[in-house]
Amino acid sequence: MSEDRWPPRTQTLTLFLNDEGLGSRPQPEFGVRIVNSQETLGYAKQSWCVFSLWNALPGSSGLPDLPPDQSVDDRRSCVFDSGPLPKDIDILGNPRVHIRLSSNQPVARIALRVNEVTPDGTWNVTWGLLNLTHRVSYSEPSPLLLGKEYDVDVSCYFTAHAFRKGNRIRLSISESLWPLAWPPPQAVELKLITGASKLTLPVRESENRDQAPPIPMIPGLQANTSPVSSRSVSAPIPGEDGIVTIDRSRLFARMSASIREGEPNSCIWTGERETTMKRDGVDIKIRASFRLASTRTHFQLTETLSVQEGQTTIVNHNWTNEIPRDLM
Repeated sequence: MSEDRWPPRTQTLTLFLNDEGLGSRPQPEFGVRIVNSQETLGYAKQSWCVFSLWNALPGSSGLPDLPPDQSVDDRRSCVFDSGPLPKDIDILGNPRVHIRLSSNQPVARIALRVNEVTPDGTWNVTWGLLNLTHRVSYSEPSPLLLGKEYDVDVSCYFTAHAFRKGNRIRLSISESLWPLAWPPPQAVELKLITGASKLTLPVRESENRDQAPPIPMIPGLQANTSPVSSRSVSAPIPGEDGIVTIDRSRLFARMSASIREGEPNSCIWTGERETTMKRDGVDIKIRASFRLASTRTHFQLTETLSVQEGQTTIVNHNWTNEIPRDLM
């Protein structure tokens, strides 16, 4: 896609969340869909930011951070599908979701994933996440009143994407998005009001002036298909103790996240990094680590830092803090 002006020329396509899926008109009577928190849902979303795009290059043995097939999470989410698209649809901008909902807990979140359903799988286009206590203000959060219906607007991240003719647009809704988002203090049940909720997409017309970007893309990624189009993931498997653990380790850093389904405060994040600097007889090694856990009322953070020069320890610090959750 290329534009000769900014902001781009787009029109809004509105799709209503109806009991039968995404529709061009709202259903005549409101309905209800239930969304329960599921602590291990979100595994297919992957990282907040893409760190290892180079692993997507041809010949690489690694896997990139780009989201894989979303089917494993969609099967556990509340999904709304369009019919098969009669033509290609290009979007450029921020998809938005207006949703009416209620909660049985004062602290909850909502996670939205806009996906494209193809014969080969379901691929993430963009996503949005909102702590519902921040529905009015990020600086002054307020708890949800139990059972009260709220109209909430959630903006998804900016994207440029072409939905292909014959495929379907899917909106997947969940309360959980682990390990990207920390679970709420207690298990949550959301009630979504169908017929009163909608997805809006910034649609642009495909034009003859669309061309390759003037700055070359990363070699090997100039393709019409996703570099992860053949990648799929399986649902995480709990150990004998019921705990699911995900290893997010990278070069020079070890990271992991673990949780037990049905127990939001069993979530633990750990990380450790080691850096070595050597020159002209100087040998310095720095190690840092953290462990983050939570109760219903507080986060529990433990941090360590040690510095060695040769075999001599110069610094060895440990910190332990309890931080109020403040509606997180």
